[in-house]
Amino acid sequence: ADAKSALATLDSPAQKLARRRDELQGDQVTLPRYATTMRQLMPLAADLGPMQHYETVALLVERKFAAVLEMFRQELPGITNNQFEFVSRDIDKDTTAAIIVFSREHSAAVHTLIGRESISQVRLPEELTNVPFQEALKTIETRLASIPQELEKMNRELETLADQWHARLSIWSAVLRDRLQELDVRGRFGATDYTFVVGGWMPRKRVPELRARL
Repeated sequence: ADAKSALATLDSPAQKLARRRDELQGDQVTLPRYATTMRQLMPLAADLGPMQHYETVALLVERKFAAVLEMFRQELPGITNNQFEFVSRDIDKDTTAAIIVFSREHSAAVHTLIGRESISQVRLPEELTNVPFQEALKTIETRLASIPQELEKMNRELETLADQWHARLSIWSAVLRDRLQELDVRGRFGATDYTFVVGGWMPRKRVPELRARL
């Protein structure tokens, strides 16, 4: 009962802290990749005009397949009613990047085209979708700078919980493990209407006492 009551109190805050720590550690891995891509796309973003009420899509294509971007450019006028902007540029010796800005009413048609051509789309975290690139990059950099301090705070709080609960949890774990073993023994009993068979072991010095009780 003590263990059950304590776990009901401890489980939620401990899991919340652990999940938050995992999220922060995940961001430490993924956000630098986003930042690198954003910096590569920044020169293209500078070529675009105001994007209010429009959706923005960034694409990365291997240069040997860059012809697909030209095909893409040719199809966009028809599916967006000429409500788009398209800029592209080689960002390194292997990759060509493109940014498309289009009216949101044509979003489904544009994304269908992207999927049909299997073009690699740069997908930012949901909260940065359609945020201007410069602002998104600044947000990512600020976020990365704050993560170490947040992680340190999460770890301190987890260590505090560990200090408070480790001894009790270890004892309860051992006691309950023993209890499970006791219950498991019952499954080893064999019985008929007149006979039972028990298999097990015990200290030799206790055997006479057991015989006497039986």
